[in-house]
Amino acid sequence: MNWEYHKTNILNDALDMSQPLDGFDEQAPNRIVTSSALIIIDGDVITTYTNPDTEFSDESAEQNVNAIWNVIKDRTYYHLIVPDPSTHVTVEARDYSNPKFDSVKKAEAIVIKTLGHRMLAQFYVKARKGYGFPVRIFESEKDAIAWFDRLRESE
Repeated sequence: MNWEYHKTNILNDALDMSQPLDGFDEQAPNRIVTSSALIIIDGDVITTYTNPDTEFSDESAEQNVNAIWNVIKDRTYYHLIVPDPSTHVTVEARDYSNPKFDSVKKAEAIVIKTLGHRMLAQFYVKARKGYGFPVRIFESEKDAIAWFDRLRESE
C-alpha cells in the first residue's frame, strides 16, 4: 500500500473540513487526525506523520499522545515517526516524553529527510537510552518497518 498517497488524501480530506477533526475518526478507526499530525494505526504499528508547514511543539506531541492513548489504551506497539520535511520541530518537542505512552512502546523508529531533523533526532535517540525500548533513525519507512519485522521475529 502506498501510504504517501493515502496520507496526502486523508490530510486533504481532513483539511477541507469546516472544523478540524481531533482524535478518533469513527469512519476510519485506524486513523487519527490532529492539528499537527496524521496518525495511522496498522496492526501493532503506530505511524505518526507530521503535517506540512506546521510547528511541532511539546503541546502538539501531548495532543497526539492523548489521541493515540484513547484508541490503544495499554496495548503494546511499534512507533514510527515520519516528520514532513517542512515541519518545524521545536526543541521542546525534541525533549518531550510521556511515561505512560513510552511504557507501551516495543520500539521507535524515526524517518529523517532533512539535516535539521537528523540533528534533532540524534539528540532524541541519545535521550531515549534507558527507556526500555530501542530507538533508531532511518532514511525510509520501508527500512524502519523491516527493522520492526526483525524485532518481532526475535520476540
